[in-house]
Amino acid sequence: MDLSQKETPFLEAVAAYAAGGIVPFHTPGHKQGRGADPFLLATLGAAALRVDVSDVLLSPRFNDSWTEALAAAQRLAAEALGADYCFFLVNGTTVGVHAMVLAAAAGRKIIVARNSHRSVVGAVVLADAWPVYVDPVYDQALGVWLPPAPSAWERAMEEHPDAAAVLVTYPTYEGATADLPAIVRAARKRGMIVLVDEAHGPHFGWHPDLPPRAVAVGADASAQSPHKLLGALTQASWLLGRDGALPRAAVETVLGILQSTSPSALLLGSLDAARRQMALEGRRLASKALEAAARVEAAVARLPGLRRVRLQDPTKLLIAVDGAGWNGYAAAAALRRMGVQVEMATARHVLALATLGDDEETVARLCGALERLACEAPPPGSPWAPWDEAALDPSGALRGAGRLVMRPREAALGRTRAVPLREAVGLVAADVVCPYPPGVPVLCPGEQVSAEAVEYLQAILDKGGEVRGLAGSPEAPAVRVVEAR
Repeated sequence: MDLSQKETPFLEAVAAYAAGGIVPFHTPGHKQGRGADPFLLATLGAAALRVDVSDVLLSPRFNDSWTEALAAAQRLAAEALGADYCFFLVNGTTVGVHAMVLAAAAGRKIIVARNSHRSVVGAVVLADAWPVYVDPVYDQALGVWLPPAPSAWERAMEEHPDAAAVLVTYPTYEGATADLPAIVRAARKRGMIVLVDEAHGPHFGWHPDLPPRAVAVGADASAQSPHKLLGALTQASWLLGRDGALPRAAVETVLGILQSTSPSALLLGSLDAARRQMALEGRRLASKALEAAARVEAAVARLPGLRRVRLQDPTKLLIAVDGAGWNGYAAAAALRRMGVQVEMATARHVLALATLGDDEETVARLCGALERLACEAPPPGSPWAPWDEAALDPSGALRGAGRLVMRPREAALGRTRAVPLREAVGLVAADVVCPYPPGVPVLCPGEQVSAEAVEYLQAILDKGGEVRGLAGSPEAPAVRVVEAR
């Protein structure tokens, strides 16, 4: 069946079923909103609940088949995104990362950046893989982790020629991109599969001022989050792949195991619509995001103490606030009180995202709040003051990372006990523990806990940051470690 990028085959099929006057005697139990809680109905709207249907008969155009309508939508997405295939994901990009690692490196070595997202560590646990960590570079002047250099990736490949795959984060949460073409070339020479966590790059490739898409520079597979920066609903993602080193059938099989057997029509339909929107207007919409980012950058340049840290992705508005007397966590809280919620805070920055959804009003609100922030610095020496970089160097957490002494799967799923964080030095971590966002692990399953990692995590807590993966409470943090045999 010939389809054009103007169509949304899955969303149209669901909408046609909902409008067909069929009385549903199937899941979900709210029966197209008839039985929904009144507040839920009022909040989401009757139209949304009408199309919240399960995998039932949909449309004569697709032989009444949910499967055929979905396959058609995925083919259009692959075509629009320059991939050989595309799988829609209803468990977020996390399930895409898990599927790629399981399909490419189950039971084998995989080379990953030490600052990969926690979902990568989860994938390693699920796949019973052995991670080879490549250290990123901490730029002290910018206060930002940068991706490992190509030479570091190639050195890891040379030292571990039996690795099945490499997994690259592209871009980082803050918008830094690795030299992906160079990494692809090095991996190709050694017969290694290239996987990409492209969660924060679904807008890549839609405008010449943005970096290219991972599959466009040779990656075998990548997982993107169109819900983060495009128009899909939260948790809706897709996995893009190229035929060749990583068999399509292997990815599909693993996704069939990992994904829900009751996928949300709302999420799938939103992916179909997000694809059409970008296929038809991608360059214009990407330009809109870039223009919004440029206006904020110009405003920040005029504010005392604030500084835009610009990396490879110009839509990521990473704003250093320490020059105005703030740490990032306090600045994010202050901005929220002013009616603006940023994406993330770090010790020295706040991160705001410019997307296709921004306009003059949203840009003005952000710029106005930042102006107030620059004029309302907290008292010097208060808990909200900037971090003392001499006392707390985030790179120390990785420089002091403990040795990997146990397979991550064995550590994560074996017998464990919780101990106070400060008493965990020298023991073997069983959990991923990381400041969040962005979710970069400081402790990984199977590693010995270092003193440097403990001090860094405690400092994050003391400054009001969030650390995920700890047991106990923020006042009495604990960490799960492997029970001694």
